[in-house]
Amino acid sequence: MTPLFTKHQTSQNQPKFKTTKEILENLYLQKAKHEKQFFDYEKELEGIQFRILEIREHQKHHKEKVFALEKEIAKYNKPKPIKPKYNYTSFYIFAGLLIAIFIASLYFLFTHFIAV
Repeated sequence: MTPLFTKHQTSQNQPKFKTTKEILENLYLQKAKHEKQFFDYEKELEGIQFRILEIREHQKHHKEKVFALEKEIAKYNKPKPIKPKYNYTSFYIFAGLLIAIFIASLYFLFTHFIAV
């Protein structure tokens, strides 16, 4: 069987720094490195946000331009004829005739067959 840790790995697990002063120096170095990275990202983020604002301004300009051009196009296009609504008068006349025929047939049946 092979051992789980080699000599190199076991020596890595030992603390690198012997004194508190060395530990503090290392921590301050790490802190400074991370602060620098943080401020670099902040600067990059500001640049990106400025670019986003520029893009939005360009978008707004082009949207206004498109709207103005659509209005200009609408001036020269003929208006589409308005489609007339369906006239239901003929349906109402037909329904009225059906009802009148139904009532007349009931009257006929009642007077000739039932009331005799």
